Amino acid sequence: MYQYPLEIKKGHLYITVGNKSWLIDTGSPVSFSKHDLMIGERLYPLSEKDSKKFPEELTDLIGHHTDGLLGNNVIREHDVLLDLAAGQMTFSEDHISANGLILKTELVSGIPCIDVGIKGKNYRMFFDTGAQISYFTQDHNLDYPEAGDFQDFYPFFGEFETKTYLVKVILNENLRTLRFGVFPLLLNMAIVSLKIEGIIGLELIQGRKLLLSYRRNMMILS
Repeated sequence: MYQYPLEIKKGHLYITVGNKSWLIDTGSPVSFSKHDLMIGERLYPLSEKDSKKFPEELTDLIGHHTDGLLGNNVIREHDVLLDLAAGQMTFSEDHISANGLILKTELVSGIPCIDVGIKGKNYRMFFDTGAQISYFTQDHNLDYPEAGDFQDFYPFFGEFETKTYLVKVILNENLRTLRFGVFPLLLNMAIVSLKIEGIIGLELIQGRKLLLSYRRNMMILS
C-alpha cells in the first residue's frame, strides 16, 4: 500500500510523487508525461511516448504546474482511495475496504461508466475527475435552474464556455445536486459515438472519500 499527498489546485485534482505534480484524470484511458512514473516499486515508463508538449499545455490551461497526467492505465491495476478531506491518495495491489454509497462501474474505452438517474430516466455517464463540473450531451432537455456560465477546457479539444444548470441526480437511490454544462460540438460528437450520455465530474467527490476498484467493477463514495 502506497500513499501520496493529494490536493485540489485551480479546481483540479493533483498528487505529488517525488517532486512531480500529477493531474488525476479518470476521464483519460492512458497517462501522459515526459517523465516516467513510479508508484511504490512499480515503474510506468511514459517518457518515450509522443507526449512531450502535453504537460506544458495542461500547465497553461489549468494555471498550475503539471508534470504529467495520471490516467486509468495506472489506476486500473490497483484499488485506489482518494481521500480529499485528509489530502491523501492510496494505491493498493490488495483490496481496500470502504463503507458508503456503492456504484457499479464498467470501463468503456478505458473510462469508468456509471448509471445516473435524472427525472425518472437512467443515463450512462463517464466518471471523470479531470472535469470540474458535470456535462450533458447537446440533445438533452435543459429544463433546470440556471447556474451561470462556466469557462472550461478538454484535452485535445481546447477551451470553451458553457451555460450551466443545477440538476438533481440519483446515484443508487441517493439524491445529489450537481452543476451541469453542455458539451461543445466536437467533444459532443466524440462522446455520443461511444453511446455515452454525459459526464459526472469532480464536484461529486469534493470533501469526500472515493474508493475506485475497476477490478471489482465498482466505486464507493463516503
